[in-house]
Amino acid sequence: MPYPTRLDLRPCLGDGSLELPRRVLEAQVEKVWGVIRRGWLLPAVLMLASCASKTPGVARRLMETPQMSDPAHAEVSARLAAMVGAYEVERLTANVGSARPEGFGRQSALLHAATAAAAARDGRRRQPVIAAAGSYSFTRAWRTAATWIMLDAVPPHGAPVVGFPGTQAGQTMLRLRSVADVPLLVRGRCDGPAQLRGNRFSRSAAAAGETFALHLPPGPTDRTRLILGADVQRCRLELGPENLSARHVLMLEREDIGNPALAALDTRLDVCAVPPAGELDPLEQAFLADRWLSRSCAMPVVPVRLLPDATEAFNAKVAALTGHPLDPLALAVADPEMPLDFSQAPHLELILLSYLQLRADFSGRLILRMIEHHAARGTGVRILISDNLATRKDLAMLARLAAAYPSVQVQSFRWQPPAGIGPATLSEWLQRGNHTKAFATLAAEPERSRLILGGRNLHDGFLFDTPRNLSDHPELHDYNRRLRSPLAYFATYDDLEVEIAGDAAVRTITAHLGTLWHRDAASSVIRPFSVTTEVTGAPRRGMVHLLSVPQADGQALERWFVELFNAAERRIDIASPYLNPTPPLTAALKRALDRGVAVRILTPALPPTDPLSGLKTGFINATLRRLGPRVEAWLYHHPTRLLHAKLLIIDDRLTILSSANMNARSFLYDTENGIAVLDPAFADTLGQLFANWLSEAEPVGKAEAPGALVQFMLRSKTLRSWF
Repeated sequence: MPYPTRLDLRPCLGDGSLELPRRVLEAQVEKVWGVIRRGWLLPAVLMLASCASKTPGVARRLMETPQMSDPAHAEVSARLAAMVGAYEVERLTANVGSARPEGFGRQSALLHAATAAAAARDGRRRQPVIAAAGSYSFTRAWRTAATWIMLDAVPPHGAPVVGFPGTQAGQTMLRLRSVADVPLLVRGRCDGPAQLRGNRFSRSAAAAGETFALHLPPGPTDRTRLILGADVQRCRLELGPENLSARHVLMLEREDIGNPALAALDTRLDVCAVPPAGELDPLEQAFLADRWLSRSCAMPVVPVRLLPDATEAFNAKVAALTGHPLDPLALAVADPEMPLDFSQAPHLELILLSYLQLRADFSGRLILRMIEHHAARGTGVRILISDNLATRKDLAMLARLAAAYPSVQVQSFRWQPPAGIGPATLSEWLQRGNHTKAFATLAAEPERSRLILGGRNLHDGFLFDTPRNLSDHPELHDYNRRLRSPLAYFATYDDLEVEIAGDAAVRTITAHLGTLWHRDAASSVIRPFSVTTEVTGAPRRGMVHLLSVPQADGQALERWFVELFNAAERRIDIASPYLNPTPPLTAALKRALDRGVAVRILTPALPPTDPLSGLKTGFINATLRRLGPRVEAWLYHHPTRLLHAKLLIIDDRLTILSSANMNARSFLYDTENGIAVLDPAFADTLGQLFANWLSEAEPVGKAEAPGALVQFMLRSKTLRSWF
């Protein structure tokens, strides 16, 4: 086979013109050909397709020159450079393969810069900076932004201005999607250069002010992209059916240009005042120390409302949007088009929803109808879902909302493997998702801002014991149908959320969640939200919000939980629906038992409505057998509902209420969030709820041996991390 003697890898590596000799090229071809020979045609295609990405210039500059003059900004830039560098090292070395010709590999300037930057991501605590405590603004461009732009053949409601995320972005990728049932023709021009990516791999570019044209087929499968540089602020689109029998204009505007108040929220960087480490006991040190895990500063512990009841929790969201709860009898009827009263609705500045699942069912449709009321009045709306569990109906519901109301933005979280999608990364690509749970409303009247977080998703299984009849609404999931999407199963849950009403705390946590919204599209890296500075006499207690992206932060949540377990002196209480802690967490719990710390674990008996109950039960039993008889284990029984709450209490002082299960995928795969509160009174309140659950549970004797399938999966690092 006559190979060329040189290969230009610029499209793959973004590191200048890198020329490889024949032996390296042959090694690469043989690698792909070997995959094809083994019958794995799809993985081979995926391996070749993964070579299409390259290091964005903004990421290259970040890794090569991370330093900034201000200490707080310099620390954040260095952390970003380390996290982006770790991603780039894996991507570059995977694309090159095992062959290392002289003048390439480790000697590559880009790979050298990435390796040097990534070395700082060592998982250790970060040192305090010398800076004044307070809130600042971080505006450095370091990432590639991406979002959906939903388009229709008919004009949207309200002002035809769509905001797109340009905060801290070197470029922004707009994924154009049509909700029309006819092909659309889009003609537009931008005030800066734009790149166009159409179907069938077509590519073109338009200079500032130059008119371009894009054709969008109907349906959700379109691959049309509009890629904007950092200097693009506005684009004007004229769109309609391909015959242009009816046209309307849509303006695209960078949201940090059109909404300065939102820009201030999105660029917020906090410097936290913490006492010197010598003034703190081990648990206080573990709670307050700066680390790779993204956290807010410790805030005063504000009054919160616990929401263990499903109807009360759903009505808390309803009241945040309408000003009052719904009649429980009306909810029980489950009419998704029921009359709604907005006479007492607050004036909202921003609505943010982030969930693993936001289903097209009664719960999802009703909440989105309430959001429509605010979107029609210009309220900004951000909805983040997990791409790997979204069904076609879920996506269609959100797409219709965003197309009808330009102030609504939708993002789907999908992790992109650095090495591309291939045999070694396909399972992780399918498994990793957005597991954060947050519902936030920022109100013009400060006392009406709300934030609700915990373990619930937005679907009917978290509200009802049985599926409701939605057969009259074909656009929604009818869980009574036998033929439906395998992802649209109906399972019922008992859970726990917390509602925070203090405006300052709500805005801080919403700003922190904004770093996930403004993540880097390629690496999923999020910007650190805070750094610490030592101040004698600073508060030793408080509430922090945590945000974990394990593939980017080096599994920092796992490291933090290990530190917390190591600091425990008397008792560790854990409630989790799924048990499969990682080896470091298991070892930390065993060390705590060796020190005489009492460890109590509450986990549910999994109901048959959970499609993977047999496997998950096997992992629970395997975990209890690994920890041994010194652990006090309790099994919570309910004939139909799963106790889905995630709670950790240490020494009756520290409480963590979050989306994270005590299993491997929460610490290795999924994004997670929650609040950690170092306050004995708060711990006592949650401790009473934990005691109530224990009173309804029964102690576990000797855990059963897991079945053969679970034992097989436990021998595989990849398989055991799925649960």
